[in-house]
Amino acid sequence: MVCIRSVILIIFSVLFVFIGCTSPQKRAEENPEAFARLSKDQQRMVLEGRIEEGMNEDAVYIALGRPSKKRDMRIEGETINNWIYSRTVTEEIPAFRDRYYRGHNGRLYRSCYYDPYYRSYVVDTFRVMFKSGKVVGWEELN
Repeated sequence: MVCIRSVILIIFSVLFVFIGCTSPQKRAEENPEAFARLSKDQQRMVLEGRIEEGMNEDAVYIALGRPSKKRDMRIEGETINNWIYSRTVTEEIPAFRDRYYRGHNGRLYRSCYYDPYYRSYVVDTFRVMFKSGKVVGWEELN
């Protein structure tokens, strides 16, 4: 039972890496017009996965990918768009179970074995703030 859970967790992790993630280079190739509109310095930065104030949403998408969620907030009458990036955290919870079996002599025996379970949850890690379509700030959330 423990081995099957571990194998399933590894398979899903590998699939997530290959299906769910793309690189800045790949996103630039998918959006050649948006990439071409960036200055040479900005092109270099987004390919390195970095952003700076004044970048547009296309540049941030190329650098960081699709956000997990978008939220708007109002500050002093102005709308600030927030792109929030998240990641899934999986942790192993230790657990021990008892197993009962009959020995060759017919007596009942008990053995203890390690049988952890796993808990996954989403953690917001990074936020980029836009005003009128341009980056005005960002912050690491965890």
